[in-house]
Amino acid sequence: MAQVMTSTGVRLPVFIVAAVLGGVHSVWAQQPEHSPVSVERTRIALESPQPPLSIDGMPFFGPTKPDETHWGAVTFVPPNSPGRMVNVRVPVGGLVIRTAHSVAAAQHHRAEKAAHAEVMKALAEFEKAQAR
Repeated sequence: MAQVMTSTGVRLPVFIVAAVLGGVHSVWAQQPEHSPVSVERTRIALESPQPPLSIDGMPFFGPTKPDETHWGAVTFVPPNSPGRMVNVRVPVGGLVIRTAHSVAAAQHHRAEKAAHAEVMKALAEFEKAQAR
């Protein structure tokens, strides 16, 4: 039994040392010699201006179009034809959806208040009946 423990006790450190040396060797093998091409390419990439972050052409930051002015839900756009002073855009679909959600929320709130009043009335009647 002592021989098994000694054998296992020696094998584990030898395995650890071999794994560490093998790992160090593979790291050294991965590091290339000084590569002026990649350094020069990196320098050029860092000095060139980067395009702004965007998804599907819509920028993350800043106005979507510099000539547009927003005032609440209304957007004022510069005229696109002669004789016009200003174009106004109103997101009718968004306003209709918001209105529908507001009406539904108000109806839900009203129904909750009515249910609460009904429960309170039934509870009061129950307490009155128990007191008799």
